[in-house]
Amino acid sequence: MNETSPVRYDGRAILVTGAGRGMGRTHALALADRGASVLVADRGVTMSGDGLDTGPANEVVAEIRAAGGTAEAYSGDLSTEDGARGAVTATLAAFGRIDGIIHNASTAPDAGPMYETPDEVFDRTIQVNVYAAFHMAKAAWPAFLSQKFGRIVVVTSHSIYGNANSVPYTTAKTGYIGFINSLSIEGADHNITVNAVAPTARSRMTERMQSSDYTDWLFETMTPETVTPTVAYLVSEASSVNGQILSVGGGRVARITLAESRGVLGLGESIDDVHQRIDAVLADGDWMFPASIAERGLVVAEMMGWKPSAVDRNPYAMRN
Repeated sequence: MNETSPVRYDGRAILVTGAGRGMGRTHALALADRGASVLVADRGVTMSGDGLDTGPANEVVAEIRAAGGTAEAYSGDLSTEDGARGAVTATLAAFGRIDGIIHNASTAPDAGPMYETPDEVFDRTIQVNVYAAFHMAKAAWPAFLSQKFGRIVVVTSHSIYGNANSVPYTTAKTGYIGFINSLSIEGADHNITVNAVAPTARSRMTERMQSSDYTDWLFETMTPETVTPTVAYLVSEASSVNGQILSVGGGRVARITLAESRGVLGLGESIDDVHQRIDAVLADGDWMFPASIAERGLVVAEMMGWKPSAVDRNPYAMRN
């Protein structure tokens, strides 16, 4: 059995959002324990995104420092461009560099049926998730390129499979799929990786679940501490994982991926053709797992008779 050195983060500076409580807190503590300088970003808001309480972030910073680690607190509003970019600026100001971002922060409002959901609830949920991830990544990208190293992990959700009365949250978390799929390709040649983790863990969100034998089991089994090792690994130098969605919780780690069936040819003649063969279209089996839109485009083109040449490797490349 090969022995390897422990994964460490000495000399690295990592921004962790939502780090005042729950999973974000355990991520921050674990990274600091292994040598990282950590920016603990947490505004201390309610689950609907209201209020301001700097206590949780300051408490985590104090805990890290008491253990001999290095950390600073940040309480900017990540739902705004200035607040999100400010988290990166604060990391650079505090530690002189930024090597990774773990975007754990989110709101989870009680939205109710879609037709009753206030527009501002939808907007805020998208802003603190996808918009914040975009603005932080954009602000950190020049540093990542300069040092030829960067790690981003965004926290998505199993709600990407669908969840009634949760359109704002589900839409926000699903938006991360396109974010990591594209940005991971942009960063691949520069030692920059971008991944997502869908966690299952006890949190302020899951504590709103109705009491049952299942919730009792979940709270005991799916602790925040069981999510942290995977998240922390993905922001380490040891990891080359890129463009992946990992399902994590309770000691189980699995891969989530997009797939497309090879489909049914010859359905372009009439509406009736589609009607008659829709069951075959929706049948499971014969899946392909394209790693990019370019790969998917070539696979489908070849299925339909196209004979690609070497210059067609990326059919979606823009013309000069």
